[in-house]
Amino acid sequence: MSLKYDLVSARNICRELEQSGQEFGVEFASALLAGLGKENWVKMLQDNRADFLAYLHATPSQRKRKAAWKGDRMQVVLSVGALLLARRAVRYLEIASAIEEQRSGTSREAVNETAELAFQREGIPRSLWPFPGNNPFSM
Repeated sequence: MSLKYDLVSARNICRELEQSGQEFGVEFASALLAGLGKENWVKMLQDNRADFLAYLHATPSQRKRKAAWKGDRMQVVLSVGALLLARRAVRYLEIASAIEEQRSGTSREAVNETAELAFQREGIPRSLWPFPGNNPFSM
């Protein structure tokens, strides 16, 4: 099966989650997360990854039926976190789909083509030093 189908599905799930954001109000979500603070939000994303993934995997009707996911605050937190993960999945599927389309020749060529696609989409790597210890840029 082609990754293009998965990419279309991932984009649809993003739209679905964006629509749920309209239901509870983006301003409400923004105020709620601002009240949490960036550090707490990052910690929540890290500590509750399984919950965000379960919410992402569920259909809209399953989300509405699950008692643990009811309540405005819980829906906001889960929807925003799931949307962040879904958008990341779209980016990865876009890259993987492009690689699948361009795939040619050897593994070495595939690595080169993938590195080029990553550079085109993300620019230079976030970490500028590939080895452990003595990072010349962390001074």
